[in-house]
Amino acid sequence: MTVLLLMLLAHGLADFVLQSDRTVQRKESRNWRGFLGHGLMVFITGFLLLIGYEWPKVLLYVGIMTIIHIMIDMAKIALGSRRPGNDFLWFLGDQLLHLAFIVFVWQYFTFQPSGALLKLGKWLLTPAAVETFGRSMPEEGVKLHSILACLIIYLYICWGGGFFVKKALASLQDQALAATSPSQKDRLQHTGFWIGALERFIIITLVLNHALTAVAFIFTAKSIARFSELNDKTFAEYYLTGTLLSTALGITGGYFLLWLMSA
Repeated sequence: MTVLLLMLLAHGLADFVLQSDRTVQRKESRNWRGFLGHGLMVFITGFLLLIGYEWPKVLLYVGIMTIIHIMIDMAKIALGSRRPGNDFLWFLGDQLLHLAFIVFVWQYFTFQPSGALLKLGKWLLTPAAVETFGRSMPEEGVKLHSILACLIIYLYICWGGGFFVKKALASLQDQALAATSPSQKDRLQHTGFWIGALERFIIITLVLNHALTAVAFIFTAKSIARFSELNDKTFAEYYLTGTLLSTALGITGGYFLLWLMSA
């Protein structure tokens, strides 16, 4: 189970955090360097997170997942170019396929800790240090799985949720920001992405601490900051839809994480 959680975390890091806009543009223009660069990032991220297990199996598993990842991306771009205007559905289908194949392929592998890494640790550390770290580090099981589950939910909801909201509101966004210059539009989108990520981070944390009512303060603070712009009906619809969708993602992620930690 730990390997599966680590691979889900690796996918989130490679797709949401480490993938640059330039790489996305290259992929969309079907430039092979975009697919190669992203594939290397997927492979390196997966390998580094699974480095504590037997390397031959890790290399095989991560290699298979990298090939499947690139094939899914290529299929999404090829099909999306034939039927434009459904970016949100293509994005959602792409992510669901990635997650489904990570789980599907994982079922056929059995991983054991790397003997070479264990020997290296014993060689670098004294017996007393090994014993101390063994007591302080979370053991294989509930504690470690809870930590990984927290990281995955925060990553997918905070960062991945930003792309989800952006794709879902693409048409409204074009109308709401039609009067702004391209540079100002990019700045507003970048700022909005990070504000949304921070908003969902706070909401998940509030849910985990059973303080859901405090979410109203976030909504109020955002509304005050945007008060003068809410006179524009188009912008108001875009703002309210995006805020409500972002809030719903944060609440859903928080309660899902609570369920995972209590299961």
